[in-house]
Amino acid sequence: MTDRVDVLGIGNAMVDILCFAENSELQKMGLIKGSMTLIDEDAISDLESAVKPVSVCSGGSVANSMVQLSLLGGRSQFIGKIARDKIGQQFHEDMNRSGVGFNTRPAESGDSTGRCYIFVTSDAQRTMSTSLGACTMLSAADVEEEAIKRSSFLLIEGYLWDLPGAKDLILESSRVAREAGTSIAFTLSDPFLVDRHRCDLQKYVEQQVDLLFANELEAQSLYMSENLEAALEDIKGKVKHLVVTRGEQGSVVVSQGKTHVRKVEPVPDLVDTTGAGDAYAAGFLYGFTRDWLVPKCMDSASGIAAQVIRQVGGRLDTLHQRSG
Repeated sequence: MTDRVDVLGIGNAMVDILCFAENSELQKMGLIKGSMTLIDEDAISDLESAVKPVSVCSGGSVANSMVQLSLLGGRSQFIGKIARDKIGQQFHEDMNRSGVGFNTRPAESGDSTGRCYIFVTSDAQRTMSTSLGACTMLSAADVEEEAIKRSSFLLIEGYLWDLPGAKDLILESSRVAREAGTSIAFTLSDPFLVDRHRCDLQKYVEQQVDLLFANELEAQSLYMSENLEAALEDIKGKVKHLVVTRGEQGSVVVSQGKTHVRKVEPVPDLVDTTGAGDAYAAGFLYGFTRDWLVPKCMDSASGIAAQVIRQVGGRLDTLHQRSG
């Protein structure tokens, strides 16, 4: 296969289990609202007996972006580790059914396919408890050099930075991308992750990343900026393109020194913010890989994100209209 790919994504291959919850229930479980907490498989077993899922579907941040990009009509591929189990097979089938290339070899032993319990509160915020499972087996051995070389963009999930083997994969994939002329996009994923790895992430962003995705808190965390304006100033010049999502306040893009601001209309039927940032990244990259002007990329991205937050779960089966 020699066809060009718009975006090759690397991330955690997860199955999302969505549950509705009250703030008091989050406190009882010791969860920080709006954050992502890593848990082990024993804790997953406890959750399985304590909660009532409303939805079970394939997920993972960058995996979601690759699915939305494919639905838009783009060509996407994904690298992520699953186990040889039932939910791993579900993940594989979901990716292929969505038109996303997925060829990573499953782990032959060890933990089961990763699962993420997503607790959605009445204000549509999501709080996550994640068992990475087989995701921890992702390593430099899973680098797909030819796929990187034929891709316009390599999109890497920041969550992988917590995993030593996956970090090796990131660095090796970035080396291949640089040599091949493939642009590198990176998503910061979570402000607490940025806190844990700030120095390393600063170095990686400054030396390797062409396009950085972050929400407002993540952007501020990267250089410990006091507010968004300071964060934009701190990051500006260190990457060619910075994309900051701000939820109901819209988004800001600093592209080659020029700042673009887009407001959004309120979404009256907001249900669940899971996957909103993933959808935004897909919409933005779809336009960006087609040389759209930045404001048009932002409008496309915001429109897709608005569709996602009107439903339960982070992936759409169809888009109301295709862009392009």
